[in-house]
Amino acid sequence: MSLPPLIPWQQMRERLLVIFPEGMPDRGYLVREATAKTVFTALYVGAIAGADRWIAPRHVVRMSDAQAAQEGEAERTAYHAAMSAAKAPSPEGRWYAENTREPLRDEVIRQGLVPVNAVVERAGLATTSPLSRYALQANFAALFRPGLDAAQLEAEAASWRQRNLSPAARARAALMRASASTASANIAVQCPGGSSIILPPGPSPTITKAVIEVFAPAFLGNPRVA
Repeated sequence: MSLPPLIPWQQMRERLLVIFPEGMPDRGYLVREATAKTVFTALYVGAIAGADRWIAPRHVVRMSDAQAAQEGEAERTAYHAAMSAAKAPSPEGRWYAENTREPLRDEVIRQGLVPVNAVVERAGLATTSPLSRYALQANFAALFRPGLDAAQLEAEAASWRQRNLSPAARARAALMRASASTASANIAVQCPGGSSIILPPGPSPTITKAVIEVFAPAFLGNPRVA
């Protein structure tokens, strides 16, 4: 099989922040460094649904900067084969300690990428099986191909969310984005006595601000805001 082209895992993390915007449930599991490295490792070895290649947490734990820099198909295929063996070696310079496999499996994959349909789990394996069992969904993997500019990524990420996330998750993320976009335009009103309130942008709050801050002190003896 032909392995997909790669971008650095750091760029993959930047894309995760776009794919999973503020307001996403369990966003912390989805945008962390370990998640970006998991996506990178899956793409590195070609673990994409339909290709019959799979990864386990050990593939991510035992990846290293030196190995990630070897982007030839032979080196990538050899890494997958070596890490898929029953007694895979634990190379120096690995990204994570061996005892981090369980948190990576539970938090990044099972609680993060699987519930949002970004990762598929291999069918027919016992829960105790040592065989590799995870692969990226093909339409999710496509969001990490080289050459996507910011506008293309935003559009494709929005389309992916529409197809793969629940209506509640999409609505919450949209609400958070709307709140963030208007926050800088909110109007701060200084009340008599030193307290302040925040009003949404618009002509009526602007008039309210003028009444409280300008008119009231000038024309009222002891103004108060109830």
